[in-house]
Amino acid sequence: MLAPPDAAETRAEASAKGSIEHWAKAYVKNPRSAEAALNYARRLRVAGDKQQALLVLRQAAALHTGHRGILSEYGRLLKQAMAHGGHEARVNHNLALVLSLQGKYEEAKRLGARQASAEAVTANVDYVKRMVQLEAKPLVAVPAV
Repeated sequence: MLAPPDAAETRAEASAKGSIEHWAKAYVKNPRSAEAALNYARRLRVAGDKQQALLVLRQAAALHTGHRGILSEYGRLLKQAMAHGGHEARVNHNLALVLSLQGKYEEAKRLGARQASAEAVTANVDYVKRMVQLEAKPLVAVPAV
């Protein structure tokens, strides 16, 4: 016979679920809200639904190109996906795009060169750089795949 769940554990699960539901409703009500998208995606990630979190963040990043919180969360998810291996070229491309949007142009170029020609990657990064006009950030090591 299984023991009944711990009351604190049940409350924590209910609280987490309530948070997801709360932010899901806020996001559905106003999908253009950066706050709702970011909080909903964070709750989804913590709950283990990283695919849905990526979808929410992809849309939010397109709407709020300079929002550092959204870009950071988006980048954190694309890097976790790469670290687990077996990723598609799309994950690599998306991470390079996010790094470019964060101003990490050299890191984006190095990462993108794994999937595409150096010329194509440089052209894409330069295009994003002109579009968002962010200053370059220092290079950070990317986990080996």
